[in-house]
Amino acid sequence: MTNAEIAQRLGMQLEAVKKAVSRSLAKLDVKERVGIAVLWYKAGMPNLQK
Repeated sequence: MTNAEIAQRLGMQLEAVKKAVSRSLAKLDVKERVGIAVLWYKAGMPNLQK
C-alpha cells in the first residue's frame, strides 16, 4: 500500500502516515517496508486476523 492509500483507508493525513512509517522503519532499524514484513513474519505473524 502507498502512504496515500493508508491515509485514505485510516482517515489520516498523508503527512501523519509518512511520519509514522518513517518512525517505524527507524525504530525497527530497517530501510524498507519489506523489512517490517520480514520481522513480522519471523516473529510468527502475531495479531494475524483469521
